Amino acid sequence: MGTKIAFGVAFLVFAAFVAVQYNDPDPYIWMPIYGAVALLSLAAAFNRYYPRLTFSLALVYLVATLWYAPNFPYTSMAAFSSVGMINEQHELVREAWGLLICLVWVSVVVWQGWRRGKN
Repeated sequence: MGTKIAFGVAFLVFAAFVAVQYNDPDPYIWMPIYGAVALLSLAAAFNRYYPRLTFSLALVYLVATLWYAPNFPYTSMAAFSSVGMINEQHELVREAWGLLICLVWVSVVVWQGWRRGKN
């Protein structure tokens, strides 16, 4: 029961991430990124796993996170001190962290699906 709640909460969190992307400079990129994780979380809450899709997304998020990784050294509280875009570097830091969050959670979904034998 605990995993159903965790996946349900994750669905709500990632759906909220999608909702706040509407005023982002590039919502056509970030809404699908967060939306895919939200939908996979919702499916997992109902014990539905899509191993090929989930694993493929994990690889995409891994590559994207590595692409944005050079921005991690610029991480500072200033990047998160304002809701608005301060400058391009701060936006890249936020995007790098967003991708890392997606990668970690999709990895949890992959692991949970594998653990439950849904592969």
